[in-house]
Amino acid sequence: MPGYHLPNSKDGDAKNSRETSSPFSFHCSGDFTSSGHEEFALILLGQDQLRVAIFAPNAGGPYRLIYLARPKIAEEWGEYAEGSLVQHAEQIEMRTIPKGESWAPESGDVFENFHAPRDAIDLHTHPKPNYDFASLLLHENGEFQQLNSQPLIRLQ
Repeated sequence: MPGYHLPNSKDGDAKNSRETSSPFSFHCSGDFTSSGHEEFALILLGQDQLRVAIFAPNAGGPYRLIYLARPKIAEEWGEYAEGSLVQHAEQIEMRTIPKGESWAPESGDVFENFHAPRDAIDLHTHPKPNYDFASLLLHENGEFQQLNSQPLIRLQ
């Protein structure tokens, strides 16, 4: 995506980052669409814009964009905006949940018996230190769905 790049240390905003010693994961890969091919998901930055993008391989050619989203803005969160806004790359991270692995939000009380029917993306947002919201991006019925928290607005 022209004009976008993977976040790096120059993009950081320490006052908004979560308190951890582990590195942030700005990418993951898996067979998210059950196509038999590996897709990859990236957190990208471009001109003060944060995006979550998923790319899939073309037959014999370059990868193509199959999902593009941005974090919700204050108006979209409504009364929950203060504790939910993601404005910096280090406030979001992702990892692959392999097919068959169980997944639950940190509280563990909603999807405790959920097993991923295909590879999925575990998306964590950290809008403030010690705030952590979990969402699962799962490809269902031909499109990506957000389960649990819904921090993203799909653009494409």
